Amino acid sequence: MRSQLIRVVIGSALLLASALFVSAQQQYGAKDSEEKLTKAEAKELSRSQKPQDHLRLAAYFRHEAREQEKMAEIHEEMLIATPGSMAGPVAVRTELQMQSRDFADNARRAARSALDMAREQEAIAARLQQYGTKPR
Repeated sequence: MRSQLIRVVIGSALLLASALFVSAQQQYGAKDSEEKLTKAEAKELSRSQKPQDHLRLAAYFRHEAREQEKMAEIHEEMLIATPGSMAGPVAVRTELQMQSRDFADNARRAARSALDMAREQEAIAARLQQYGTKPR
């Protein structure tokens, strides 16, 4: 019982530390303001007939994909650092391990979706450059 409590406390501390790290990185490490868009800006760019606007939107989605991959890596590291084994039956796994696995999986799916959206915006930009009209 006591070892379970220690595991939960350590796991919670790791989760909090990683959240604070990511928050600080986003606040102070934002190197490329071009990749950050508001919802209104993204909506406006998606309606544009200029290829460069769609390329800017693609860059935004690629940035989002990188951020989701970073989150997945953090949760994978927490999963590895949590005492116990993910190799055992589900009943043996801790709640923190299961949550870390879910967060990592969801972040990786979000990253793949963001990359798909970036590719689509790049395709739109290419069609606009080729034909000079907004594709349907």
